[in-house]
Amino acid sequence: MVGPRFILALVLLAAVAASHSIAAQQVDNGSFERSNAEGDPQSWLLQVRGLTVDLDDSASVGGSRALRISDSASGGSALVTQEIELGKSGFPGATLRGRIRTRDVSPSATLVAILEGPDGRIFMDDMRDRVVSGDSEWQEYRIHIPPSSEARKLTVGALVIGSGTAWFDDLALIDDAKQAADPDARAYLLEAISILRANYLHADDVDWEAVRQAGLAALPDGATREQARAAVSMMVQQLDDPHTMLAMPREAEPSNQQEAESAEPLSAEPLSAELIGGRIGLIRVPRVSGGTPEQAQVKFAENAHRTMKSIDSPDLCGWVVDLRDNTGGNMWPMLAAIGPIAGPGILGRFVGPEGGEVTDWGYREGAAWVSGDSDKSERIAVSVEPFRPTNPDLPVAVLISTNTSSSGEATAIAFIGRDNTRLFGSETGGLATANNGYALSDGTRIVLPIGYMADRHGQVHFPGVQPDEEVPADTALDAARTWLQAHESCAESS
Repeated sequence: MVGPRFILALVLLAAVAASHSIAAQQVDNGSFERSNAEGDPQSWLLQVRGLTVDLDDSASVGGSRALRISDSASGGSALVTQEIELGKSGFPGATLRGRIRTRDVSPSATLVAILEGPDGRIFMDDMRDRVVSGDSEWQEYRIHIPPSSEARKLTVGALVIGSGTAWFDDLALIDDAKQAADPDARAYLLEAISILRANYLHADDVDWEAVRQAGLAALPDGATREQARAAVSMMVQQLDDPHTMLAMPREAEPSNQQEAESAEPLSAEPLSAELIGGRIGLIRVPRVSGGTPEQAQVKFAENAHRTMKSIDSPDLCGWVVDLRDNTGGNMWPMLAAIGPIAGPGILGRFVGPEGGEVTDWGYREGAAWVSGDSDKSERIAVSVEPFRPTNPDLPVAVLISTNTSSSGEATAIAFIGRDNTRLFGSETGGLATANNGYALSDGTRIVLPIGYMADRHGQVHFPGVQPDEEVPADTALDAARTWLQAHESCAESS
């Protein structure tokens, strides 16, 4: 699955490791001093949805202007990028440096670097493991971009998602060769390979001796820590697994968690609920990204309990749980939110390769819990009276699609094995794995899938969750309503 492509990428990386110059490749107007006739920053491409992009004359680092991206209504996104054509000589490796300042940003402001070749993307880093949020003064941030003989285009830029205001300034490419050599660069790379080989879920698909040889060849004499980290990042990305990533060091970062993303600021639309046909409760569970502070996760679950309670009544005859647009994130607030409908007890399991180590997870009285032993450690628990459905045995229709991924799949799995429950839609996205983070010597973590998601009865659902009734996503709700209305609970007084 990953072997040949993985090794080829490493060989290409090694082919340019001896190059030490970024030549003429540089960011144009990286200080945002120049504007075009429309007043936009010259040499930059704007992709904006719901936010405002302009040049601020009063907030620069050293010049007279800075790029400003601000919230004009209720949030959105803005990507400001510049493409650097590399020609056929490839890219020798460099570090993108930029400075960021924020006010009330939620969830994120980041730098972005994307390296592309004739066959597609080679490398991407959008700082998703170290986003800037809230209030912060000017601070320098860096993205280490690895060398590649196949690279033909480098895209750099600034990205804001959500609300608030962020300023960017002084974007530039720094020659890695001018950084201090790291005598432990070789040991650092071997440390990373050892972690990958020992823990990666699909390790049997990789020729690890070839990985080791190509990885070592990718380090030039006098390699810096940045070059070593970039080589590791390239290796991790070439596994071509969305649940595999390199998370840069940060203060107080958790070292062992199923969802690495739960260390980021929480971002989620509220769970919504409404009555359809007078007697069926429709619940839409959104993606929940991040998890800090913990109070934000608790608030999400508490609001969900209040929302579901508001439509519950003795006349209700069934529930629909819509996960069609749930692309994942942090499963614990989702589980704590939807637990009253899924029911108490074990709702799923993380299972190691070949049925190895098993970790149960589930719901009880407002709390999502996880346990590898006899105890059940709460991950999220509401502090209000939890919602208890008037009739906990009502039938439930769960809607899924190819967009349902990762923790969205975990939420779907929580209903599999429940009585009077049926899944409608199409096979899910195929990211139903359990993840863990492994720290390197400098605090950088390699986040890897280490096991599979299974339902309450131990049945593994990989690569994706299959529906009980396969129907197009846009007709899944109609199919679910037809099934519920034929159920005795709805047919009795319909």
